Amino acid sequence: MGWTGRRRRFTAKRKPAKKVAAAMVTYYITSIKPSPLYHGESAMNGFELRNIVEGFVFTLTSRELSEKYIHVKYCSASDKYIRVSDDNKETADYRSCLYSSINMFRGQTAAGARQLVYVGRDRGDEEGNIEWRFDFQDTGLVIDQVTLVATARLYQNGQVKWRCGPQHQMDASLPVTEELVESVLRGSNITGQSDFNLTAYLSGGAGGSPYLNAQLFAIGREDYHKYPLDIKIRLKEKE
Repeated sequence: MGWTGRRRRFTAKRKPAKKVAAAMVTYYITSIKPSPLYHGESAMNGFELRNIVEGFVFTLTSRELSEKYIHVKYCSASDKYIRVSDDNKETADYRSCLYSSINMFRGQTAAGARQLVYVGRDRGDEEGNIEWRFDFQDTGLVIDQVTLVATARLYQNGQVKWRCGPQHQMDASLPVTEELVESVLRGSNITGQSDFNLTAYLSGGAGGSPYLNAQLFAIGREDYHKYPLDIKIRLKEKE
């Protein structure tokens, strides 16, 4: 991948089709019709292999350490992360930079005549969540402020709850909006901390496909210039 970060090692486990343990290399098999946008599928006797997730943690490159700044954004149309603060390096697949993911996938749906791509919870699951983690321990730096965009689209009674902050105190929340609007985060649970975590919890929905009623990062299939997840973290010397 060519990015600075670390990936925790986990033990692979095989489970029947239901829950996936957070931050583990875990998979399960289910007989769902394959889709080219349903990530993780495997042509294995008509079954899919899904939710293969490892615990990736963002750490600073030498350039980011020098500039006291890290900027990462994600486009769901191209399914690529761009690390702006490290020469715009690209990494494919939304799962490649996740710390954890439970019952989540990248899919496609129609909104009128428009085709949308999004990240949402798996078909048949009542809840799902997804997490990104940044760790600045052992750098001598702490967070000054976080500026981020994180979009969500809701239908009927679908629900998305954003939580962020250090691992031990993720009590800051974000507005749920489908607009590309920046939120600037400061305060005791952000400023002065040596790590930052962003988690989305998806639930709710009604009708025949309730899992479609809560979607993250929904944009047009060809909206390659839009970044519905955009995280900028300004750092400072630890006092």
